[in-house]
Amino acid sequence: PLADQIPFEIDRAAARLALGLRDDSRVLALLPGSRRGEVEHLGREFAAAARWLAHRDPNMQFIAPMASPELRYLFEQQCAQVAPRQLIRLEQGRAREVLAACDVAIVASGTATLETALSQRPMVVAYRMGRMTATLLRRFALVKVPFFSQPNLLAGRELVPEYFQERVTGEILGRAAWQWFESPQRVAVLGPAGTMLTAAMKTKAATDRAVSTWWATIGLPTRRDQERSLHKLNQLESRLLDLEERLADTGRGN
Repeated sequence: PLADQIPFEIDRAAARLALGLRDDSRVLALLPGSRRGEVEHLGREFAAAARWLAHRDPNMQFIAPMASPELRYLFEQQCAQVAPRQLIRLEQGRAREVLAACDVAIVASGTATLETALSQRPMVVAYRMGRMTATLLRRFALVKVPFFSQPNLLAGRELVPEYFQERVTGEILGRAAWQWFESPQRVAVLGPAGTMLTAAMKTKAATDRAVSTWWATIGLPTRRDQERSLHKLNQLESRLLDLEERLADTGRGN
């Protein structure tokens, strides 16, 4: 589990040294997503946020860990278009080191927000989807939860700022990150909550392991077995949908 892979005590100085980052200036981490669609929807605004912040603190360092060479190239092109004068350093992988090294992170909604929370770093969370999908979600009121970022959902209240769809702009994200930099009292308040959230997640992971072990001893399927089965069912469903689309295309062609 993710909670077991990140140490409770985070050594910021060691992480900066390993990444070659200066220790005498602020560091912002940019995590625009691990899928192409996420980076396409968020990358330009993340780069614009870095540009906005650099105008207020020219010494600020920017670093972005990318999940694959393809996404790195895509984000690099976006940065060149939006923030050509800002040096946004791109790393292949090394997300946990980057999160350990940073002061604040701007993060695409998803698992990375949990990694950031476990790293006990203040963050700004962004989520943007296709315009038509967002319109349908709003029109039919398909979203039933008050928050979409996992730290806020787990806490049951807004621990970190989150922005959806048209509110995901470079200026809005930049201002939200700047408030973390300029408000050490907010970070101090977040600290105990983040520590409690981290402890709760680690406790839950340990409990899940104990339950899975016990289930296995009496011959019942463990959670991992259930997750594997569900993954296989999802793969099968995707293949069936692909097959239906191909058959439909063939029918139209005839």
